[in-house]
Amino acid sequence: MTDQRLDLLTDWLETFFGDENFVITTVSDDASFRRYFRIERDNACFIAMDAPPNKENCEPFIRIAKHLITGGVHAPKIIETNLELGFLLLEDLGDQTFLNAQQKNFELQHYKNAIDVLINIQSLEIEVVNIPNYDAALLTTEMQLLI
Repeated sequence: MTDQRLDLLTDWLETFFGDENFVITTVSDDASFRRYFRIERDNACFIAMDAPPNKENCEPFIRIAKHLITGGVHAPKIIETNLELGFLLLEDLGDQTFLNAQQKNFELQHYKNAIDVLINIQSLEIEVVNIPNYDAALLTTEMQLLI
């Protein structure tokens, strides 16, 4: 069985890069309809997000990412978008997670850094991002994805 979304993503990336010289590997799916792929090209890596437009709206993601970056939070830069197809090409921040770093080398500084980032995020004005309130209806919709 062919994956039509992956075929569309491959075509979009070929158009963006101007050739087929890249490798696509699955990074993860999340608790939504989005999927993520690592794109390796020459010595660079990117993350491609596949968010089917009939299921997902990428605009809040884009607004939040830009707002976090403007606020000094290290979030993936958005390199290219195609909202009509539901594709975003993002900066690849790597495989290292906070949990993995902490398990390999326990350092109090990891926690201090995480707290500093959380305080920074909390101080940002969220109203300018214009995202829907997380009310009971939205919570119910999100919970339906898990069952």
